[in-house]
Amino acid sequence: MNGDVLDDKVMNPIASKVGDFGQYTCEYQMTFAWTESKKNDFTYDLADAVVDQANKYGMIMRCHSLVWHQSLPSWVTSAKWTNATLLAVMKNHITNVVKHFQGKCYAWDVVNEALYTDGSYRGSYQSSTEESSLWYETIGEAYIPIAFATASAADPSAKLYYNDYDIEVPDTQGDKIQGVHNLVAMLSEYQAPIHGIGLEGHFNASKMPSVEDLISGLQNFSSLGLEVAYTELDVQSPTSDPDRTGEAMGYANAVTACLRSANCVGWTVWGFTEKYSWLTNCDPSAEGDLWDDDGIQNLAYDYALTSLPTCWGWRCFNGNTTTVSTTSSTSAIVSVTATGVTNSSGVGLGLSVANGSFVVAVGLNSSRTDLGLSA
Repeated sequence: MNGDVLDDKVMNPIASKVGDFGQYTCEYQMTFAWTESKKNDFTYDLADAVVDQANKYGMIMRCHSLVWHQSLPSWVTSAKWTNATLLAVMKNHITNVVKHFQGKCYAWDVVNEALYTDGSYRGSYQSSTEESSLWYETIGEAYIPIAFATASAADPSAKLYYNDYDIEVPDTQGDKIQGVHNLVAMLSEYQAPIHGIGLEGHFNASKMPSVEDLISGLQNFSSLGLEVAYTELDVQSPTSDPDRTGEAMGYANAVTACLRSANCVGWTVWGFTEKYSWLTNCDPSAEGDLWDDDGIQNLAYDYALTSLPTCWGWRCFNGNTTTVSTTSSTSAIVSVTATGVTNSSGVGLGLSVANGSFVVAVGLNSSRTDLGLSA
């Protein structure tokens, strides 16, 4: 969710439509530079506005991001730090931000884009083509498990993700994917919690992977026992000659791959309108969102919708049953209510609902309720 959308009389009603969206993610409003622009002076007004609207319309929040080499304030980037002093800054920042939003974020991207394309840690050497990381340069790899442990202590109920780009297709991105596997193994060695991998999913219409390749990529991480999700999905093509069909087929491939992958909990489109898209802001020659500048649905919207089954229904993996009531429509289930859901053994119960045009995935057990939805 771009904050400018909230004041847009055309775009905000689209963003508020529960039939299309069930989750919000702040693009930048929760990052370091926006929440702690001055040392130990935390401001949350912009992020709170997004969270408040999410609550108003019954959306859940997938929160982004706590530790990133970008979006850092000048007081962090211009100072001289030791391992101990920068660790103190990082832990203080994570603790304050996560506690402020405690109970409001079903998941956090704790560490974002910590790897180079070759799978090594960003900052482990000076690359001529990729940005370094102050966190690694000063602290070393230990900043990653410490960040996850700190976030978990601040909100034990939140799911904790590592998030990165170019990790979607094993055949062509194997080095970086192996780097993520190494990172997960390192977290395990430190006994730091991690619950999921966020695959950003920035695709190009002219080079869109097949459904089978995307499924392989999702399963590559779900095989580690982790959730997976497309967290920043877009399919771009040139503004001068947009390939709307290619964009649409790309969205359809990603949606289909997620639906066919057991541990894929959903997808988040990274900017739903080209009016505020990071694509058109950062690269004016690219576009590729579900709505155009005027709030008109692109072909990609229709393809994403038709990729969904009419009814994804109730799935119960351990043989238990529960009561489900539905109100049907011509294209999807509009509402589902589940009652009496208990599972003392912890074996997964899964509820999936085709809510309007996107999928809501809900898993429940006796100790907590885990909501995973992206749109």
